[in-house]
Amino acid sequence: MIEYTTTLQAREKEEEQHEPLHAGVTEEIDRPTTESAPRPNYLLPYPPAILDNIKSTNSSQYTWLGNQYVPPEGVPVFTPSQIKAYFQNINVLFIGDSTAMRAWWTVKNIINAEDLDNIAVEDVHINTKNWTDKNGMTCENTGSRSLLQQPLINSLLSCANTKGSTAYSNLDVDNTTSSGQMAKTRGKRKGLIDYMLSVCHHNILWHFDSTNSKNIIEGVKEDYDLVIVGNGIWEYVNSGACRRKSLSGLGYLPLMLDTLRDFSSKDIQIVVRSPGFAQDSWGRSRGNYALMGEFVNYSLQYFHNLTMAQKDNVGGPKPNMTLVDFGSVIYKRSFNKDRIEGDHVAHYGYEARTLFVQQLMHELVKAELEN
Repeated sequence: MIEYTTTLQAREKEEEQHEPLHAGVTEEIDRPTTESAPRPNYLLPYPPAILDNIKSTNSSQYTWLGNQYVPPEGVPVFTPSQIKAYFQNINVLFIGDSTAMRAWWTVKNIINAEDLDNIAVEDVHINTKNWTDKNGMTCENTGSRSLLQQPLINSLLSCANTKGSTAYSNLDVDNTTSSGQMAKTRGKRKGLIDYMLSVCHHNILWHFDSTNSKNIIEGVKEDYDLVIVGNGIWEYVNSGACRRKSLSGLGYLPLMLDTLRDFSSKDIQIVVRSPGFAQDSWGRSRGNYALMGEFVNYSLQYFHNLTMAQKDNVGGPKPNMTLVDFGSVIYKRSFNKDRIEGDHVAHYGYEARTLFVQQLMHELVKAELEN
């Protein structure tokens, strides 16, 4: 468990009243095993001992040396070539707020780098000069994705493909190809890596609500194998837009997680990322810490409870849902002089995003090993 006591020493006395991160969470956090369809080339070429280390650890156990993350003992750092080998065989949708967009941007730039053995800082560092999407395609051809057929949704989607994959073809990048011709290739291509804007918990809930006639369920089922959900910070930073009447309480998070759990299947894996924290300078960091800490703690306990439910129901259905615990690790690089600063109070620099990429790979490979 990560204790908050060392951080408290550097913060205002009023914040000492708040419980530490992970307070009230079951001491040993187990993660649920998942039930997913096999993926080609999904296991990276590691000896059994390394695979055992991956399987016996999780994304909560990362530590820091300066601004460089340190994996749990015995867990390798996944290389850009290995990350690309994984993603070029699946179709991925990142969905969430601006922090999820930056995670998507970082992943796609890593796997589409010109030299996978020498990725420059500017390729993973976001600023106004390099924000232009150089890797992949825009969503101009409406036949390229099922979600682009839905009014309102098409304006929220950003599209890219993994270079070298079956999705990265002349048919995909040629915007003169008819939508009908493009539609015939859907479901046969792997290597899609897309992002969809969905800022708040209630937005995610709306998109995956089967009773909502404008949901994205069928489009996601047709196009994607993996959905990565990342939001939460804007519940504090812009509470009005997220329909929060109070800056405390879980709000729509429990129902959102239940909805995603029920949507997951052997064909679609859901990854949920626990949120980071806003910069101290934003309003009262006490409230920011309390709310995000509540989200992190609840997410950890939620996935632990899924594990316990599976153990009580051996042979029953397994939700294909995985937690990447970004929040528990990044909180040590979130406040005062220790913060890895980004271009906004809600954002982090590239060192935090490369941490997330490593944690994501860890949990994805672990889920495959446990399947």
